[in-house]
Amino acid sequence: MPDLTEEILSDGVKNSPDDDPWRGCWFLFLAFALCVAIAIILPKPADNCGRNRADAKRLLEDIDAWNSWRSQYPERGYDLKNSDFRACSLDGALLQNSSLFKSCLTGVSLVGANLENTNISQAFLEDANLSSAKLMDASFIGSILTGVNLSNVDARGARFRTSDLRNADLSESDLTNAEFWGADLSGARLNGADLSGADLTFASLENVGGWDAIKSIKCANIFGMNAQYDFRMWALAHGALEIGEDEVVNWRELRDQCMGSDEN
Repeated sequence: MPDLTEEILSDGVKNSPDDDPWRGCWFLFLAFALCVAIAIILPKPADNCGRNRADAKRLLEDIDAWNSWRSQYPERGYDLKNSDFRACSLDGALLQNSSLFKSCLTGVSLVGANLENTNISQAFLEDANLSSAKLMDASFIGSILTGVNLSNVDARGARFRTSDLRNADLSESDLTNAEFWGADLSGARLNGADLSGADLTFASLENVGGWDAIKSIKCANIFGMNAQYDFRMWALAHGALEIGEDEVVNWRELRDQCMGSDEN
């Protein structure tokens, strides 16, 4: 005759859902499956880079063909914003009057490229090489340019407002009338640079190299510039101005008069 006590106890142990040893594992499996489903279904955050438009792809495929095509329409601008050109070689590219707004240009080589009047604001250019490039009236507002090579560039009238230029190489460059309002140039190299008429208002120039070998800083506005005392005194002795924000309009007039310019 079977032992009913043993059968009852056995059934109680085996069939009780509270004592199921696999219950926790099933719960974890269901939670993992739910997370995977959510990750697949929900939209992913927008990636500003990597969505190259037709013109960006055309540029990357054959830069010589691009330049030949661009030379036929030198004044036309092209929409290359949000493009991914990381570590690409675009030396000598004709990119004038175009938009590279919010593009990824980290490590890109643009040696001798024409970027005149091009919008490169809020872009990423860490460790990029733009040496000998044409940057007249280009806009780099709010861009990341840490460690960038901007040596021997023509950046007259270029706008670098609030940009990050830490450890950048600006040696032997023409930065006449360039705007560096609020920019961070800490650790940058400035030997041989022409900063005539540049706006250095509230810019940070701590630990810059070659400041005593700057080609010219006459008529530049250094109001609120964060730099070592010797540099500030040297700049003022070499023709720099210190005009407050409430006088900024007058500063431009004084700058033009100082540089003998007829610019309005």
